[in-house]
Amino acid sequence: MPPGWVGKCFACHQLSKAARGELLLFTDADTKHSTASIANAVAALERSNADLLSLFPSLELRSLWEKAVMPMLHFVTFTTLPFPLVHHTRKPQLAMANGQFILFRRSAYEAIGGHEAVKDALVEDVWLARSIKRHGFRLRVMDGKELVTTRMYRSLREIWEGFSQNLFPVFRYSLAAITFVMVFNLVTSAVPFVLTLVGVWDLFARGSALSDSWIPLALAHVGLLVTIRSMLSLRFSLALLPILLDPVAMAIVIGIAVNSIRWALFAGGLRWKGRIYPLTRGETSIPSHHFTQGE
Repeated sequence: MPPGWVGKCFACHQLSKAARGELLLFTDADTKHSTASIANAVAALERSNADLLSLFPSLELRSLWEKAVMPMLHFVTFTTLPFPLVHHTRKPQLAMANGQFILFRRSAYEAIGGHEAVKDALVEDVWLARSIKRHGFRLRVMDGKELVTTRMYRSLREIWEGFSQNLFPVFRYSLAAITFVMVFNLVTSAVPFVLTLVGVWDLFARGSALSDSWIPLALAHVGLLVTIRSMLSLRFSLALLPILLDPVAMAIVIGIAVNSIRWALFAGGLRWKGRIYPLTRGETSIPSHHFTQGE
């Protein structure tokens, strides 16, 4: 592999040069595709007049940790990113794609420089989506749970290591940004459950009045969280019972974020597939060639 490349990007780059079609589909090795996936995806690409179509696959979850932690992908994505704006604004900051299924028109792929333009990016799917918008092309992200299935990880250790390699890069290696999101999610997702327990203890153990405890406010917040998680679980055909582990799952996600920062800044670099990717430029932001000034 040439210097400066991430393994996946280099592999995709080589494949794009070997391919001869007008459409290029990039997908991961851990995905399973229905027989209708290609036809339906191409039809959706044509119908929406998109230049890049990306699908959210169905998550296959078996172990307890998979069921508890992996749905946080949907929770964090759909509660922080306004999806109507992903489709209806040209702002590159409001763009995303899922590397498990990215269908390009070759003309658009080549116009943005393909994977060579993001050759050192560990979250190349997001930067490709932003580049599509930045160059004036059309992006569409759709629900593909009936077409594609994936089991990304099989244990807590795999989840921990897998997301540690890309969580900090998602925030362009910005300590301020990732710290804000960690604190925000801790306060909004874990603290309400703790306050509810404290309020219940105060109410029954000390005989406090309900109006003087944290219970009403905390319960309302917990109810909102459970409602959002339940809606997402039903939408993506996920189990409901693991929602009760939401505070633990969020604590694990925050721990993964801290570990991602530790790897990048204090342990020689991010780790993936037996390789270490150091921050060779001494920067705490994504390399400048991924973005135009002001983005």
